[in-house]
Amino acid sequence: MSPEMPQRSLADEPWFVDLLAERGFAKSSPTTFVRGQASIVVEGTTCCVDPGNGERSWNTDFGGADRSAVKALLGQILATKAFKTEVDLAEERLDKQNLERALTGIAMAI
Repeated sequence: MSPEMPQRSLADEPWFVDLLAERGFAKSSPTTFVRGQASIVVEGTTCCVDPGNGERSWNTDFGGADRSAVKALLGQILATKAFKTEVDLAEERLDKQNLERALTGIAMAI
């Protein structure tokens, strides 16, 4: 039986750092990424994702998961309302208003 190779920390993976950067997170220490109040602390393959506003945080171990699984799960967590910025929320409100106007226009035309 050959010895198991230790996995590299996600915080050291360029694709992981880029993924978080795309979502507005910056590396504030070798294992911590922040955006406003929100933070993601990485220890090896384990991530603690905290919105920093008193709402639910997530602890997830990505050990053995492939890159696409990490991206999908982390994307779902960061898409929750707790992690949305004021800009994100304002854009959602505007999109909803535009949709309501369009549906009203269609209804009036019918």
